Formats: sequence, structure tokens, C-alpha cells
Amino acid sequence: MAPVAPLRLRHLPYQLPCLKMLAVNDLRRDDNGDLVRILHLDPDTNEAVIFRVEAQKGLPTTRPLSVVESYPMEPETAASLPSMPPREPAIEAGARNWAMIEPLVATVGVLFPDTRGPLVAARAAELRVSENTVLAQLRAFWRGGLTRDALIPNFAGRGKAKTFKPDSLPRGRRPDDERYSIYAVKDKDVESIKKSIKKSYLSIDFTTINGAYQRCMEDCYSYRDATGRRVILPAGERPTLRQYRYILQKHFPKDQVIRYKEGDKAFEQNHRGKLGSVMDDCLGVGHIYEIDATIADIYLVSSAPDSRHKIIGKPTLYLIIDRWSRLIVGFHVSLESASWAAAMQAILSIAEPKDQLCARYGVRYDPADWPADGLYPGVFLADRGEMLSYASDSIPGIGTQVKNLPADRPDWKPIVEGNFRQQQVKLADATAGYHPPKNAHKRRGKKYHLDASQTMKEFTYQWIQRIIAHNKGPILAYPLTPTQLANGTRPIPREIWVAEAPRRAASLSRFSYQVVKSALLPRNNFTVTDAGIAVGECLYTSPELEAAGWFSRARRKTFKVEVAYDPRLCDTVEVRFPESPTGRVTAHLTPAVCHFSGMSFAEISAYAKMRTRMVSDMKDARLQNESDFHDTVDPITEQARAERKEQSRGKARSARRADTKEEREAERRKQRLEEARTDAPFPGASSNVVPFPSPGVVATAQTESGAIPDTLPAPPELGNNKPNNAAQPDSRPLSPVQKMLMEKRNRIKDGNWDLPGR
Repeated sequence: MAPVAPLRLRHLPYQLPCLKMLAVNDLRRDDNGDLVRILHLDPDTNEAVIFRVEAQKGLPTTRPLSVVESYPMEPETAASLPSMPPREPAIEAGARNWAMIEPLVATVGVLFPDTRGPLVAARAAELRVSENTVLAQLRAFWRGGLTRDALIPNFAGRGKAKTFKPDSLPRGRRPDDERYSIYAVKDKDVESIKKSIKKSYLSIDFTTINGAYQRCMEDCYSYRDATGRRVILPAGERPTLRQYRYILQKHFPKDQVIRYKEGDKAFEQNHRGKLGSVMDDCLGVGHIYEIDATIADIYLVSSAPDSRHKIIGKPTLYLIIDRWSRLIVGFHVSLESASWAAAMQAILSIAEPKDQLCARYGVRYDPADWPADGLYPGVFLADRGEMLSYASDSIPGIGTQVKNLPADRPDWKPIVEGNFRQQQVKLADATAGYHPPKNAHKRRGKKYHLDASQTMKEFTYQWIQRIIAHNKGPILAYPLTPTQLANGTRPIPREIWVAEAPRRAASLSRFSYQVVKSALLPRNNFTVTDAGIAVGECLYTSPELEAAGWFSRARRKTFKVEVAYDPRLCDTVEVRFPESPTGRVTAHLTPAVCHFSGMSFAEISAYAKMRTRMVSDMKDARLQNESDFHDTVDPITEQARAERKEQSRGKARSARRADTKEEREAERRKQRLEEARTDAPFPGASSNVVPFPSPGVVATAQTESGAIPDTLPAPPELGNNKPNNAAQPDSRPLSPVQKMLMEKRNRIKDGNWDLPGR
């Protein structure tokens, strides 16, 4: 091959001031809309060599520089951009292709038609390849951006996409025993299997692939015999389980299957890629406090005297942690369930003086262990639960924003979630009655609750010590920033806080305990009545409100007032009172409802519901009681009406009141007589009381002449088993009082109503 002149660099932009808008390898769009690449610029001839990139078998052509300069610029095509690193076979093939055309691209003669043909023919003869092979590599070089990488073949993109052809021969591995022929999956089979996967596998979370395959065979590859029994087609006439799995994997990505089977929330929590960090949206210390509650893994005992053998269950633990520094800034341990009342105490613990807290539990106090004492964040990050029920946007009076996370997304507050387990595990060997979570899933697990020995106060003491140890202990996996490393900040929570707090001083707010407590208490407008301020079932009053005449005014017309109350105790509430220097007064229960003292509002509400149910039940009982009463008195009323009608027949209605006075007097005398009669003495009466003789005895004692005898027959002895005609004991003499009563009876019987001495 004859030597060729080397390629000159006269086409560089800085050598052609008049052509500063043009450069070799530029992509432009010509007047016909074709994408062209500039291969060479010749200022001597005022021409440019261009190549149509999208032409399959195009060759370089020349155009005037002024024309090419008018073509608009285009971005680089995807075909010429760097792709994934090629594999070794492709790199070797690219090296062979470059060796084929390297002598040709070193000269400009290959760009012009009159010299390109001889050069290509000579190079093809030298390598014993066809001229088209050499031209193909030249076109690839020009089309791909004048680089060696343009000659590396794309083996991965070659070939045709796999499709199922109905008329193609069966494909697949033959069974070893040759007991059935290969089944060729057709397009209709693919559609049937896809439909079955959506119906029987993806839509039911507990269905297995084998179960979905079984349903598919029953629905699409079976028939009914003469007896009506369903018969599955034999192997070779239906898709295999392996083909079913292949179609599932080909048409349904794994992420899509997980989302269908477990849901989007479970996928985002357990299967998504972790590309970010919780520190990305945190501006520094005091910006975000994460708050959460859990049931502690320990059983506690009663603190009453001589009651350590009585187990009271597991406590509820609240933690509040600064996201940036990992500093534990607040906590609360109680027997309350996770609720706003318990969360309120945890938030209050931030403002509680730590010297008083440590003194109450006997812990040595060091101010360095509590660098965030009384400082509140810009944002509280909490679950959709107790925080959502009270303050879903912010805490009034403090200005701290509250962000409630979506349900089932604990991974959005991983700092506090992870610290629960870490701190409890570190405390496990130092506590009695620790209950490992894994033991709950064991059959016949160890009864750790029988080892319970610590009271609530002792467990709280250990937690305070654990918090102090965490705040001053190193976190080896903490992601220190370059600035922190340069400043020598160690990955210790309290040191990170102290180092970063000056930078965040303008965003940190400090509040006193009383201010925070007043801001956290639930507030609502309640009615002022003449009996007191009605807060649910409770009534409240105070000397200030009585002196202001609120309740006498409410007797004329009720009105509303804002009241702050603690849901845990109903004894007192805070009432908005503008006349007070603090703007509020403390009201207490009125005497009418003092029996509620010491109860929570939830307990009072429960009692109110019990009373409502009881009243509802008593309404039915009252109706039944009145019905029984009417059944008793109605017959008498009806009989009296009937007798009155019978006896008044033929008489004037006005005549009924003619003898009212005489009839009233007679009826009164009759009632007196009936009330004065006494048949026998009262049980337990004294011996000096003389019993009134019964009419039967008196009648027997009287003689035929009506005279009263001096003696009366003795009554039969009680408990005597003798017959009635047996001999009776001797008669007893009548007393003077008995004789007087019998004489009175005889006079009344004869119609003489005048009594002696009247």
C-alpha cells in the first residue's frame, strides 16, 4: 500500500477565526432534516466534509462552509454516547476492527470519492477481506463519533426478540423418561396464563405458584367427561409448571409481584432500595425530634409493702431522640397505654428540671449529661396515633410543628425505633424479669415473668442511668460529616449537640415546665351553668368565679368558657379568666360531684355509660311495674262502675250528692270501728297487754239471755295432737277490760253508738 500524507490539523477552531462556529465531529441538522456529522474542514477550498449519520450505506460528501454553518446544532445521539463497559469478547472485536481501518482514517484521502476507492481496495487486498467489510467499519467509525469505541460491537443488542410462533416446532428440554412430548406454548397460552396469574396468584396474598398453576389447569386445560367429572389434560397437552413460572417471571417483575402480594406499604418498608439517609432532610441539632412508644420487655412487680410477689405486667416506654445528634432528650415510663396522656408526659420531661428528676430517683446529676434541657425542636415526628388525635399540625403555645407519619412506616423514624431495641438489649442482663421478644413465638417458652422483682421506680432509675450512658457513649457507626471530622468532633451524642448547638441557636426555643404543661393540656369550650362549669359529668367552681357572679348570671342564661383539663385526673381544671393576673384560675369539683374525686375522665365516662344503660333497663322495668299495677286495680274499678250503674238505675244523677254528709259520717264511724278491732296481740307483745277477744270466742261465751259470763273457755293448746272433741282444760276468768270490751261490742250491735264518757 502506498504511503499516505498525514492528516493535518488545520481544521481546528482556533486556527480558523472565521469558522469559530464550526468544529470537527459536530452534529447538525441539514436542510432536508437529515442528521449529519462534520468529518473535515478545509479552509483552502472553503468546503466541509459531512456524513449522514442515519444513512445505512452513506459516504462522506462535501458542502460549502457557509452552508454547513447555517445548519442548526444537535445534541449527541444515544448511539455514540458511552454505554456500559463492554465485555472482553466485544473489546477484542473492537481492537480488530480498529486495526483494519487505522491506516485509512489517518489520511484525509479516504474522505473524498476520487481517492477513497483505491485506498479501500488496497487495504482490503492487504487484509484479504472484502471492500464492503472495510467500508462497514469506516461507516461505524464516522457514525459513532470518530472514536475507537464506536468500533466495539454491541453483542447484547444483536438478534431478534423471542416470540412465540404458533407454527414453530416445540421447544424445551425433553423429559428424561420420554413419557410425554414437549408442549409448545402459543400466544393464547400466554394470555391464559397471564390472566390466571392475576386472578389466582397476585390477587390472593397467601396463594403459592403451585396453587395458582393448579387453578389455571382446572380453568383452562380441562374438560368434563360423561359423568360430569373434571379431567385435567395429560402432560404434553398443557403447559408445564416450569413454563408457567417462566411466563410469570417474564411478564411480571419481582417488584410488581411483591407489591401485589404484600402491598405497597410492605414493599416500601421491607423491599425498597435504600438510596437516601434520614439525615438528608435534617438541618441540624434541634430540628427534628423523633417520638415513639413501645411496651418494655420486662415484667414489674407491685411497689406496695410486702407485695413484690404480685406482678403488675409490662410498662409503656416513651422515648424522644434528636435525629441529628442521637441525643435522648426526653422519656416517660408508666403503666398507661400508648396515649396522648402518656405522650404529653414524655414531652413535658424535656422541660422538667433534670436536677429535680435525678434527685427524685436518686441519680447523680451532671449538667453535661443533659445539654438539651428545656429546648424544644422545630418538628416532632410521630406515628398516626396519640399525636394525631390531639395535635396533628402543631402544639399551641409552643409553636413546635407535629408531623404524623403514614401508617405502617416505622422506617421513616428509624432512630427512635432502633434505639428501643438497642437500649433494652443493653439493659437486659441488669434487670430481673426481662422477657426476650423471641420467646413470645416459642412453644412452651420459658416463663420469664416469674423472675419479675423490680418495681416501677427501680426500673425508671435504671432507664435514667441507661439514657445517661447512651448520651455520653460513642456511636461507632455515626456518619460524621467532613466538617465534624475537621473540627475533631467525636461521635458522642452530647458532644455532637454541644458542637452543633451554636450554629442552630437561632432555631432552638426554651420553655418552662408550667408553660409547656399549660400548652399541652387538652382545651375545649364548656358550658357555665348555675350548678357549676359542666365538663362532661363533672361540675367545677372556684372562689374567683363565684365572686365574679358567673353562676348567678348563668341561671339567667348559660354561656361558654375555655377550659384546660388533664384527662388523667378530674379534681381540678384551668378556666380562662381574663380578670386574673395569669389569665386563668384553677377550679375544683363542686360538692355535688365530689364523689368523682381521684378518678380520670375516662373512668367517669365509663360510669356515665353504666348509669345510662341502667336507666334504659329501668325504663322497661317501670313500664312493666305500671302494667302489673293496672292489672291489679283495673278489675276493682270495673266492678265498682258496674255496681254503681246497677244501683243508680232509675235515679237522678243530681240525687247522688243529696245525703253526702250523713253517708260520710256513717262511713267514718265504720272505718273507726274496723281500725279499732284487733283479733290477736302483735307477736312479741308484753304480758300486760290484754288481747281483744275474737268474735268467735265472744259469741261462744255469751248466754242465750245475752249476759256476759264471768269466764271464757280456754283456747286449745298449741302443738296438741289430741282430737278436737277431746276434753278441754278448765275455763279462765274474764278480766275487767275484757268484760268492758264485750259490753261495748253488744251496744254497737244493738245500734247504740254512744260510748260511755262521751
